[in-house]
Amino acid sequence: RVCVCVRVCMYLCWCIIEFVALHGQLMEELPTTMLPSLPQVTVWSSAFKVATSTEVVSDRVLLLQTYLSALLERDDTKRAEALFEFLELNSCFQLLARLATES
Repeated sequence: RVCVCVRVCMYLCWCIIEFVALHGQLMEELPTTMLPSLPQVTVWSSAFKVATSTEVVSDRVLLLQTYLSALLERDDTKRAEALFEFLELNSCFQLLARLATES
């Protein structure tokens, strides 16, 4: 049980780090744009069980989904290279571009 909790917390940390990195890259790429606020998400709490409870994890997922939705609703951010890379869309579009030039 403890091993599973540790893995869940490590995965949550990784996800949050990825979102923080995305936010920083967007700030660099679009310095004059007012970005949506990155949700304040903390993985570690005084009660380890609370930090990994299904309810808390679900809330965090919802907050991060809301953040992504806000980015995708805006014309300036939805075209940002950093967001394409975060969503791993660059490789898809590169493949489509290559196929288009070959035909």
